[in-house]
Amino acid sequence: MSLLNRGIWVAAAMIAGSAVSANPTTSTPRAQPLPLAFAEQMIGECFQLSVAEKFPPLSAVIIDLSGTMIAFRRQDGASPVSSDAALLKARTALRARLASATLGRIAAKDPLILDIMTQLQLTGVGGGVLVESTAGDAIGAVGVSGGAPAEDEHCANVAAAAAAKRTSK
Repeated sequence: MSLLNRGIWVAAAMIAGSAVSANPTTSTPRAQPLPLAFAEQMIGECFQLSVAEKFPPLSAVIIDLSGTMIAFRRQDGASPVSSDAALLKARTALRARLASATLGRIAAKDPLILDIMTQLQLTGVGGGVLVESTAGDAIGAVGVSGGAPAEDEHCANVAAAAAAKRTSK
């Protein structure tokens, strides 16, 4: 398969995956939405970790399956641009159905995929994580920004793990 064909296939799969998963007429049961109070709790757990680990000030966002923001918080001292970056990371994880860092590793091997990511407004920087129930159903995404990509991703994973625990009850 040529690089162009592979790139087109990846872009089409991302777009189709998002459209199909957001389509309420599919036979897949609808995942329960994340309530605001719980989205705020997820961010709180991320921020507790960031303080305990002495990470730089962060911004965190939780989005639903449509990509719409449920909750957002920015720690004192976090860069204003970190809020936009956190949202971009969350939307990337949701649209690609994988962590933004994983998408970045894939794109690093193929410049055409990086070009397609740019066109689709996706990022390969760590900090965007898909939020799933224990049944493996996507229920949203979390994005964190302000620290090093590994720090951002660690906080996002803590928030996503909190969602998985909650949905198992």
